Amino acid sequence: MEEIKNMEKAADMVSAPALKKSAGKSERKNDNSKEAQVIRGFLESVGMYEADAIRVNIAIADGKTSCDDMPHDDRIAVNRYLNYGLNNNQRSTEMIQGHRVSRSFLLMKRVADYVDKQQAILLGQSLFTIAVCKKDIDEVYNNFDKRPGGNAVSTANTNVNATAKP
Repeated sequence: MEEIKNMEKAADMVSAPALKKSAGKSERKNDNSKEAQVIRGFLESVGMYEADAIRVNIAIADGKTSCDDMPHDDRIAVNRYLNYGLNNNQRSTEMIQGHRVSRSFLLMKRVADYVDKQQAILLGQSLFTIAVCKKDIDEVYNNFDKRPGGNAVSTANTNVNATAKP
């Protein structure tokens, strides 16, 4: 009888780690599932071009890049976000700049959750520099369709060659 009890204890001891391992896998799976839900919720909450702009701004805050030496694709990502929502009523460079500055403040609010105070200061300076960049503003201004009632044309958001206008 005692041998049977010892054998049962031994069997329990052998099977216990297996149960713990399988429980660990399901816990990891649940953690990954929760993480995926958080990421998915974030991505569903961001606006047009916002995820890329946040990514670039976090890189700026972390010191991985700056507005002076960032890759061209990253600069385009930030500019797309800053220019999003412009319309034909905003045809002057002053109006374009005002829109871009306003969008930069929205982006700063959005990124504030992911950076500390020092990073936020650095990021604010960099983002403002990009928002008021004369070269970028002039490019937006020059890509507007000048015809009355025409839609804004930008080579950044269309596949149509902007020089081939009817």
